[in-house]
Amino acid sequence: MNYSAIDTLYAYEDGDVIIPGMGVSIANGHSLAQFLNPTTGQVSDDSDFTVAANQPTIYPLPYSSKQGAYVIPSTVGQQWYYNNLQVDSAGILDANGAVKSAYQSLFQVTSYVLNGNTYPALIIIGNLCGANDQTNKTLYYVSTYNGMQIVCKIDIPINVSTGTPYNVVITCLNPDGNADTVLDVEGEEYLDLTCQLNTGNTEVAASSYKWQKLVNGVWTNLVTTSGMYTVSSNGKTLRVYRDGVEGREDFRAVCTIGGVDYTATILLSDTRDPFFVDMGRNIPSQYVKRTETVTYTPVVYDRKTQQAQTGWTFAYTFRDDDAVFDTKTGASASITGETIKTHGVVHVGIVASHT
Repeated sequence: MNYSAIDTLYAYEDGDVIIPGMGVSIANGHSLAQFLNPTTGQVSDDSDFTVAANQPTIYPLPYSSKQGAYVIPSTVGQQWYYNNLQVDSAGILDANGAVKSAYQSLFQVTSYVLNGNTYPALIIIGNLCGANDQTNKTLYYVSTYNGMQIVCKIDIPINVSTGTPYNVVITCLNPDGNADTVLDVEGEEYLDLTCQLNTGNTEVAASSYKWQKLVNGVWTNLVTTSGMYTVSSNGKTLRVYRDGVEGREDFRAVCTIGGVDYTATILLSDTRDPFFVDMGRNIPSQYVKRTETVTYTPVVYDRKTQQAQTGWTFAYTFRDDDAVFDTKTGASASITGETIKTHGVVHVGIVASHT
């Protein structure tokens, strides 16, 4: 019996670890990116956010390590920031929670309903780039949960369309057809993942498609397995059932063209498992100084009783955006700020096992 947890960004207080995340609802086959033609200074038709069919909806999706579940942040005092965190002029909402006049051509306040939960959300209704602005953009969401501050972040790439390399887009839908990456409904719930190879937001045919899961630090190919996965005949679609996800785990799509592999990664979660892993991270910020050391001392909890469990062993993987660079086992594991600085970003995976 194995359960997994993955650490990214978080806020910490009173023994709880809130792992920030953002959810995105966007047209199937589209990535959260804009593609700009440098000659005309115009974005491509299929990434034009002034077109309703292309407009993405962004919503915060924070995860509580002590509850083993995704939680809804408070809308009281919430704020969205455009490019500059905690800068008043970059705040998108006014004191009444409406979009400021300076941003009304770019954003619209809304809500997003997912599996019966209603999350605060923002629709991007205007183009974020132009002939004289080709820089990547960032949206931040700031609020609180049980008195703890939550800071969620999402990047919006701006790509020059001429000579743009291939990119892989993963669409993940629940049985209701909503964008979703969490198995949290009773019954035979599943998630359908579809990958496609794009240039800009235009699909091109890959010579092959395959799906992989990160298992003990190794990307392992997935095949149709009763009760866990169903892989389509062409490999483009993967259906993941509850038994295919234990806790929070990484999946990857690999599209091959011209002998070159292009990949995209997605994190899936099952919050109906009877147990979950609290990572027990000692640093109260996602920003780690070179002189600091981050230590994980994980604990497995019973989801129903919230009681700590015994008899579990732990394995750890440390990877950057390219590959796993270290693995460890034991009751705790550490990584230095110097190592994190070297890799730029580090994703820590923890697998709890019970025999």
